[in-house]
Amino acid sequence: NNYFQNCIDKGLRPGNLALYSCLGLDKRQVNDMLNGRIKLNANNITIGLIKKACEAIRGYREILGSTGKLSPPVLIFWQKNFDGLEDVQRLDVTANTQENADLSPDEIANKIETDVPIDAPFETANE
Repeated sequence: NNYFQNCIDKGLRPGNLALYSCLGLDKRQVNDMLNGRIKLNANNITIGLIKKACEAIRGYREILGSTGKLSPPVLIFWQKNFDGLEDVQRLDVTANTQENADLSPDEIANKIETDVPIDAPFETANE
């Protein structure tokens, strides 16, 4: 509460790193602590406090972004670095080789002609 009140009093925007610094921690220590990789001299109340404070800061950033008081690139940077958001595009491609395993070369060529749109006329190697 003192950290947030100090930000309000001084007209500063609260941030994760400054919050961690007030607690005598750095980003890596907090990340490791929140993910259970290390146990600092912090009890569950302290961990809960850090989680709630980080959620409050995330919400504050979203409000700033949605009201135009924070540029989109800066918001995206913060969300990727502190809020766990990622730019991920997943494509799952699986080969269906079993279905075509018993086809002859002529059957495969015919299947390609009917299944794949081709701009130019299709010619087989034998033609």
